[in-house]
Amino acid sequence: MGLRRDISRSLLVLAVAALAAGSCKVRKPKHGETPGTEAPAGSAQVPATAPTGTEPAPPMELAVWPALPRSATEAEALVRKRTLRPVEPAGHETTAGEILRAAEAAGWGSLLAGERDVVERIQFVLDRAERGGRDAYVLWGTRHDSAGQVAAFRRLVGPGGLRGLTLVVAEQYMADGFWGGVDAGEQAGDDGELDAFVLRGDRDAFARLAARHRAGDHAAWKFGYEGDVLELAVTARGTHVRLAGCNMPLGAQRRTGLAPLGDGRMLLRLRELHCLLALSRFPPPRRAAMIWGSDHVRPDGFARFLPADAEVVAVDVFGFRDGELTTESELAQRLVVLSPVLVPLPDGEDRFALLLPDGVLGGDVDRAGDGGVAPAAGGAAIRVACSVQGRMTIAGRAVAVGPEDVNLPLDPDDYTFALEAGGLAFLGALELREGTRLALRFDPGERYVSWVEEAAP
Repeated sequence: MGLRRDISRSLLVLAVAALAAGSCKVRKPKHGETPGTEAPAGSAQVPATAPTGTEPAPPMELAVWPALPRSATEAEALVRKRTLRPVEPAGHETTAGEILRAAEAAGWGSLLAGERDVVERIQFVLDRAERGGRDAYVLWGTRHDSAGQVAAFRRLVGPGGLRGLTLVVAEQYMADGFWGGVDAGEQAGDDGELDAFVLRGDRDAFARLAARHRAGDHAAWKFGYEGDVLELAVTARGTHVRLAGCNMPLGAQRRTGLAPLGDGRMLLRLRELHCLLALSRFPPPRRAAMIWGSDHVRPDGFARFLPADAEVVAVDVFGFRDGELTTESELAQRLVVLSPVLVPLPDGEDRFALLLPDGVLGGDVDRAGDGGVAPAAGGAAIRVACSVQGRMTIAGRAVAVGPEDVNLPLDPDDYTFALEAGGLAFLGALELREGTRLALRFDPGERYVSWVEEAAP
């Protein structure tokens, strides 16, 4: 398979060189070849096939891969040379305190909540990039011990999620590399198998992909989200959106001489640069949704290598993690998250923390309907009560609530709400339909909500 891969790549390079003859001699080097100078601004371009075709799209911009750094000093010099954006604030874990302060500054009742509104806020950045003819990157940062965060990304890029994507990129898959001075076998990734399945439905390729992923992604096996990662390929085939790997193959990582513990941050940066170079085979403008570990979505991570005019939205995801020492456990001392909640972080216009409802951050919600009674004519309203005195914020209004029902007439629409009582803030989203009423009763002591939708009287 490796020999066929090298031959096919060599033929592609020769075809590109023929198209560019007389104007530019820059080409993608073969595996193991020591590259020349970096591509000039006018590097050769070739037409791209449609993503729904039967063959992989050839590269529009032929990235020249440099020689692979063999020391921390060489790696630092290459990373500094390729950095195009400010990297402050330097990477650190987003803390519960930072999230709570940001949420309070924005106003509990002003936060975006509900899967639909969260998707639309991210979509806003993609649409803005499309209007300007620019690349756009959605950086979805996960903790590798959370299956739920991976499942949420799968929904984000699925048929009911983001629109107009041209590319989905997953750190959990390896991307073929062309670093100078490294043998082909040491930097061969999952490109061939991904393309064969997504573009042609090759079941044997999918089986090989699954076997390689099982062997190479211990976290996915340990925490039970192998299936979600593989389902990304099924989703890509169904939505006609290309799927690409992103990670640097382990053989190339070992060749850097960087130790994951002692030189971990520099190895992260090289892996991010590897990903960027690998994506050059896909034609711009790119509308890419990328799932990463959380370290990579910070300002000093992958985004540092992107052009200044590219649109970037970074989402640091929290939820579906057990343990008393997690950020989620600390947040749960102040919050009850009933719907996905997007908190704008202060270190960037399009940088957010996303809180997912789960067994730790979430509450005990008892939902009931009216047994299918047809909605009555008239407007919509909510009826709110709380076991202790508190305050309900919804539709720009703050209303005192307590054990007695409070009626709030509202127009049919989608709403974000916050209920502050008993030292907790319940955050969620609700949908009011014409002629319906929603009865909500909160008990902060039990983290409990009774949620009953009924026909309005």
